[in-house]
Amino acid sequence: MARALRLDFAGATWHLHNRGNNRQDIFLCDRDRLQFLDFLAETIRRYKWVLHEYELMTNHDHLVIDTPEPTVSRGMQ
Repeated sequence: MARALRLDFAGATWHLHNRGNNRQDIFLCDRDRLQFLDFLAETIRRYKWVLHEYELMTNHDHLVIDTPEPTVSRGMQ
C-alpha cells in the first residue's frame, strides 16, 4: 500500500526518518555514514533546508529540518 501524500509547504518543520527494508541495516560502516552525510549536505544546500538535528542508527536515521520553500518531497527523492 502506498504512503499517503506528504503535504509540502513553505516554512514547515519536519521530522523525517528512513528505515531499511525489514529493519535491515542501511549503514554497514562509517564510510556509509559519511557518504550519507555528504548526500545530506548537498540536499541541504540545493533545497535550502535548515538542519536542526540528525541521528544515524545502524538500520535507520532521523532528521529534523525546516523547509523555507516547499521542497521536502523533492529533497527526499
